[in-house]
Amino acid sequence: MAINSEDQFEEIFEQGLDCLESEDYDKAIALFNQCIEHKSEDVESFGNRAIAYALSEKFEDALADFSKVIELAPDDPAGWANRANLLGDLDRFDEAFSDFEKSLQLGGPNSEVYANRAMTYATLEDYSAGIADIERALEIDPKSSYLLSLRAEMLQELGDPKKAMEDFDLAHELDPDNGHILYQRGLLKLDEDMDEEALKDLVKATELAPLHTQAYDARGIAQHRCGLFNEAVESHTEALERTDTDEFKAVLYSNRGLARRPVGDFAGAMEDFNRAIELNGQNALFYYNRGLCWSDEDNPAMDYGEALDDHSRALELNPDYTDSAIEIGLLLVAAGEIEEAKECFQTCLLVDEELDEAHSGLGSCFMEMGDYSNAIASFNAALRLHPESPDYFNSRGIARQLLGDNEGAILDHTKAIELSEGKMSSAFSNRGIAKRATGDPKGAIEDYNIAIELEPDPTYFGNRANSWEELGEGEKAAEDRAKSDDLDEDDFNESE
Repeated sequence: MAINSEDQFEEIFEQGLDCLESEDYDKAIALFNQCIEHKSEDVESFGNRAIAYALSEKFEDALADFSKVIELAPDDPAGWANRANLLGDLDRFDEAFSDFEKSLQLGGPNSEVYANRAMTYATLEDYSAGIADIERALEIDPKSSYLLSLRAEMLQELGDPKKAMEDFDLAHELDPDNGHILYQRGLLKLDEDMDEEALKDLVKATELAPLHTQAYDARGIAQHRCGLFNEAVESHTEALERTDTDEFKAVLYSNRGLARRPVGDFAGAMEDFNRAIELNGQNALFYYNRGLCWSDEDNPAMDYGEALDDHSRALELNPDYTDSAIEIGLLLVAAGEIEEAKECFQTCLLVDEELDEAHSGLGSCFMEMGDYSNAIASFNAALRLHPESPDYFNSRGIARQLLGDNEGAILDHTKAIELSEGKMSSAFSNRGIAKRATGDPKGAIEDYNIAIELEPDPTYFGNRANSWEELGEGEKAAEDRAKSDDLDEDDFNESE
């Protein structure tokens, strides 16, 4: 329909703007076409049509229109800035920076232009240059929560979480109802292992921005870390209800599966991992997670063969995926394939010699081979990398005891008990064994008592029986052996 008057032009133009705002881009383009047919050199019509083209991902058409705007109004800094933004999105960075510079030359310092150029630097991972531009923008607009949060994100990328947190805190003070700022600060707190504080931010973020799908997912991750597994399942489910993209759905299914596993919902977890793999069968992490579910001893459908297949598939997709390689090594140890397991852990260490789990796995192999000196050396390496691991102290203690160093074993098991806050039953039992070997059967019984209270394992009753016999308490020893046999029989019946 041809436009016949200025009033009709204004009406059609306004309709185009309304369509842009309502995200009806095709109709907006059609309306601005009419405006341009009526006024072939109308800058605003070309500019708005360019925006509609860009938002509908017709980038070459958008670029042509932005260039036409510059041709019609070469002294307008906004035209150069708009084209710079699009060129940056198209990865034509040199041209983008040239246009940004032209816009600043024509219009002088501009916080929005500096911020957009900073984002282009960030795309190139030149965060220092990006921060320099944000600081120029902040000189113009020092109370901008957006600029502060943007600088915080780049400081985080540069490995300065303290300054990043300061910026997020100030941004939040300036704009306390901004859910995105709380979401970003929550992510930083997760990175810094401030899980409870992160959860507070992420709960508030979802309240303020109920359509922010990623915030629900992050909230679920924080809840998982805080041991709130059922709540985490709910958060990931809410995120799934809010997304239409298969790629993100796959991540959400995997995360929900991880939250279901600790509460014993192995069937639900397996279903989620299967869905993740159906949606994206090229992600090694999803096979790794399903593999862990298959090998979980509490899983009624536990299957080491299936676990091995999943971890092997993860390695096919990513040969350097050491997490799955380590799990394969552990599965091989459980299957008694010690030489293959040893080779697996050694290969992991060739990829990354700082993998404490690989050093520990290698130590377990040496233990099985009776090479206790090398086992201790491997556990030493694991502890150098992770000195707060009760498992590594407990394992080194066993190796020391088998090498005849019972005093050293007692020290290691005591450290394991301290690090586990007194909750590691095997460390108490192992320390009891070492105490008995040093001629302290009463001290051994004290440790076995605690181990049994924490976990009534048949081995612990058997170990305590040995100490009772040494003290001449035959009746108590017989009771413990009977209890050990009963528990062994119960385990056998459960596995049938």
